[in-house]
Amino acid sequence: LPMFRNGYTPLGELTAINAGKTPAKQAYTSKGVRILKVRDLTNQGVDWEEGDRAYTLPEVFAKTKKARVQENDLLLISAAHLAYYIGKEVDIVFDIPKEFDNKLLAVGELLIVRAEKINPYVLLWYMRTKVAYLLIQRLITGETSHLYAKDLITLPIPKILIDFEGAGKVEKLTKEAMNLKRESKELLEQAKSEIEKIVENG
Repeated sequence: LPMFRNGYTPLGELTAINAGKTPAKQAYTSKGVRILKVRDLTNQGVDWEEGDRAYTLPEVFAKTKKARVQENDLLLISAAHLAYYIGKEVDIVFDIPKEFDNKLLAVGELLIVRAEKINPYVLLWYMRTKVAYLLIQRLITGETSHLYAKDLITLPIPKILIDFEGAGKVEKLTKEAMNLKRESKELLEQAKSEIEKIVENG
C-alpha cells in the first residue's frame, strides 16, 4: 500500500493499550463514577447522555487502574456478536463533562488506546479509515469475535503519520466539529423544549 512506502511502526510502540473492565452487576449505581459502554461510541464523539446502569461505585474506580479513561484516549469496540462491529466505531474522549470529575471507566467490550508518540487525532482518523478497519478485522480471534490488546499492538501505523506536519490542523478541525455538533444538539433541545412547554402547559 502506498501509505506504507516509508515503512510502518506497530501501534504498540506508539501507544499504551488496555482493555476495559465490566463491573459486577451489583456494582452499578444511579450515580458515582461514569462508566463508558459500547452504546456511548457514535463515531462522532462519545455520547455523554446517561442511559441506565451508567455509573459504578467510587471504590470500583479506586481498584480498577487499567480500565480508567482519560481525555484524548481512543476507544474502540473489542467484543461483539458479529466480527463486523469490531473496529467499526472508534471515538476519542474529548471535553469530558465537568460533573464526571475526570473519573471515567470503560467496560470490558472496549479497548482504551492512549497515544504516547503520535497525535491522538491523527491516530483517530487513521483508525477510522477503511484500510485500518480491514487490518483490524484481520486481528480478530476466537469464535466469539474478540480483539485483544496483545493483537491490536501489532496494527501497522504508517511512519508518515507519526510526525505528520498537519497534526495540529487535524486536531483543531476535529475539536471544532465536535463542539459544533454539541452546540447544534443543545439548540435542537432548546427548540424541542419550547414546543413541549406549550403542548404540556397549553
